[in-house]
Amino acid sequence: MKIPLGELLESTGILYTESNLGDLGITEAGTSGTPVTLEVAVKDRHASGFRVEGTVKTELTLPCDRCLGAALLSTRGVINVWVVTEEQPEYAADDAIRLAPGANEIVLDGPVREAILLATPSKIVCRENCAGLCPQCGQDLNIGRCDCHPDETDERWQALLKIKDKFKE
Repeated sequence: MKIPLGELLESTGILYTESNLGDLGITEAGTSGTPVTLEVAVKDRHASGFRVEGTVKTELTLPCDRCLGAALLSTRGVINVWVVTEEQPEYAADDAIRLAPGANEIVLDGPVREAILLATPSKIVCRENCAGLCPQCGQDLNIGRCDCHPDETDERWQALLKIKDKFKE
């Protein structure tokens, strides 16, 4: 996502720009044409550079961890990155964006990708009450029940089942 540097520095409010997942190289999480919206503002201006803060919004289509069906997730990530000129040796951190002399735009693809990936939950479910797959036959239990019979209990648990039966008496 490229933003004209002059427009960013002259702005006193929030700038809006849009791209898509394909342009950011995130094609495994949805169609390449899925829109990605970025809202950014300049904060903390210093002689050596400035900080860009913003939010990234998009929708991802990922497989459900329970039933493997498609799960549509609305994500909202945060970017917070320093932008410095190449002449500033005191900023040796890898997380700062370095502007070449005479640069007229800033490229935020890396921080936007990172914000999207960090905003994606680690456990993805298509819906809260997803029943998942049958562990024996693989039937999607959201569609219907299967005809499988539960396996017999592992013999290593038999001693505990005997104790449980004693408490029932």
